[in-house]
Amino acid sequence: MKKLIIVVLICFVIIPTIIPQTFIPIKFLDFKWGDSKEKVKKEMLKREGVTFYGMEEYDTQLIFEGGKFANLNVEGWTFGFYKNQLANVAVSFDEETYSQGAYLAEKLIIKYGVPYLEKGESRLKDTWIEYDNNNNPINTLVFANYYLELTSLLQLHTNDLYLLYINLPLKDKRLEYIESKKNEERKKGVDEL
Repeated sequence: MKKLIIVVLICFVIIPTIIPQTFIPIKFLDFKWGDSKEKVKKEMLKREGVTFYGMEEYDTQLIFEGGKFANLNVEGWTFGFYKNQLANVAVSFDEETYSQGAYLAEKLIIKYGVPYLEKGESRLKDTWIEYDNNNNPINTLVFANYYLELTSLLQLHTNDLYLLYINLPLKDKRLEYIESKKNEERKKGVDEL
């Protein structure tokens, strides 16, 4: 009996700590972090029902409308870039899809495992974080489902359902770049006074 207990302990306690855990890297569709605007635009326009809306925020964003993601209707797709490198993706779903948040959350849990749960700012979020070999966060996925929280807690119908895929190092550089552009505009405005 003691031998059996020792074997069970080895199988369930020691072996899992020796063998590295498998984790699916956080990525969006078949894109790689750092892909160019041209590649993203070309590939997105191949998706059924997707149209190009435009470029915004100092040419660091490509925006698309329509189509489907995870078999759910999409309202908008926003791709953020830093120096023509894909840094983040936001997918927002149309109103008819808001009630499908539980379905989408279930699919994400099947793919990425159990998320970190965060509550705050009147929203409900699930967050998955991917770490590098030095245990630094490099990629994150945020799923926000206002519909679940608002309808269950407040009985309101102001809804939102979206996904954010983020490469943290590139996103930070992109935000610094945008802030520097805004500061240049402010300075130019002050200089004109």
